[in-house]
Amino acid sequence: PYKEVLSHGFVMDEKGVKMSKSQWNAVAPAEITKKYGADILRLWSATVDYQADVSMGDKILKQIAENYRKVRNTFRFLLANLDDNTFTKEDRVPFDQLPLLDQYMLVLLRQAEEKAEKAYLEYRFADVVTSLTNLMTNDLSAYYLDYAKDILYIERKNDSERRAVQTVLHTYADVLVRLWAPILAHTAEEINDILQLDEESIHLTDFAKVELEVDEEQILADMKQLLAVRKDVLKALEEKRAAGEIKKSLEAAVKLHVDPETRALFDKYVPKLAQWLIVSDAEFVDDELPQYEASQVLVDKAAGHACPRCWNFTTAENEDGLCDRCAAIVAEEAAEAE
Repeated sequence: PYKEVLSHGFVMDEKGVKMSKSQWNAVAPAEITKKYGADILRLWSATVDYQADVSMGDKILKQIAENYRKVRNTFRFLLANLDDNTFTKEDRVPFDQLPLLDQYMLVLLRQAEEKAEKAYLEYRFADVVTSLTNLMTNDLSAYYLDYAKDILYIERKNDSERRAVQTVLHTYADVLVRLWAPILAHTAEEINDILQLDEESIHLTDFAKVELEVDEEQILADMKQLLAVRKDVLKALEEKRAAGEIKKSLEAAVKLHVDPETRALFDKYVPKLAQWLIVSDAEFVDDELPQYEASQVLVDKAAGHACPRCWNFTTAENEDGLCDRCAAIVAEEAAEAE
């Protein structure tokens, strides 16, 4: 009477005992949804390997709730930086006009979308959760959003760099909310109410495709090389923090020594080195420096004082202690206001 059968194991408690009325260890779904919300229960069911016996308990649900919080907070950041819904799909910068660092993020998104859709068709729900969670917490939150905050918070509202970052954010929100919708049904509907991807319901839409006309393999290979250097810098910064010489990365000035091939990649991908490394000053030098895995790195304390607007250290002497960049932006905004 059917074409396919999807089987699952028993639900066990945290001690590995099968849940049943006679054992008095069963947990009513209504109790879970009342305490955690329905999406937490749905996320748990999509996370476990349902083809074997699965465990359920308060400790497990708390971990699921923590994973959900990370996903939800990432969505909150995306939505909070789309100008109160004045940034729509029509405001996106054409993908082929985006900087290569932004194109790299869209390559990761396109590949994740392809993997997730294939996993859904094969009922590999845990793979969907793992793939999307890793993309949002590692590549998006821990890497891209970390350095993009400087652009989002400091540049003028319609600055081209800021619009490029917003394009990436909106594309991620658009694609990810649809991919999460079958699992995080209520959360996805909340996000749709803000983004207005569909007037009725996000569940009436299709998965969104990321159409890219770029050499994906080349971009991924180049970025792997650049991120290896960034990893070296992060390690050097952490050593300085541990030694008590700096408290945060913006107090640092970095010198880098890399091979000519890597330097060419930096010139191609990273026009603002200090911003990408989240330090106040960064430069390439020919001198021999302390050796790390992929590059040579030297970290010193940045000179000057912290700009009260962007918190980068500067030696500029503008009004209110602003750095040259912030002073120019404030002046332009003041001129427009007049």
